[in-house]
Amino acid sequence: MERLAAAHRLARRTASIIRQNLVFAIGAMLVLVTGAAFLELPLPLAVLGHQGGTVLVVLNGLRLLSDPIRNTGRSTADRKIAEQRTLQLRSVARDRVGG
Repeated sequence: MERLAAAHRLARRTASIIRQNLVFAIGAMLVLVTGAAFLELPLPLAVLGHQGGTVLVVLNGLRLLSDPIRNTGRSTADRKIAEQRTLQLRSVARDRVGG
């Protein structure tokens, strides 16, 4: 029952973050469209604003990954394997970037 309650809390939190993301994205689009229509906002600046808003929405959604319910069902061995995979992926990404 404890996991069910935790899943319900996660669902409510998810719905809240989705609403936040929708309000932010729609608000940003209204500002950009208004700026483009009436203030002669240059297209590259509008594109940059749109992409910046998209990044903020994604980062806001990533907050859900820190929820404790994601880690309660894993054994210690599973967590260690997941950590090793994460480190390997970071190493590969760092090598590709050249860092």
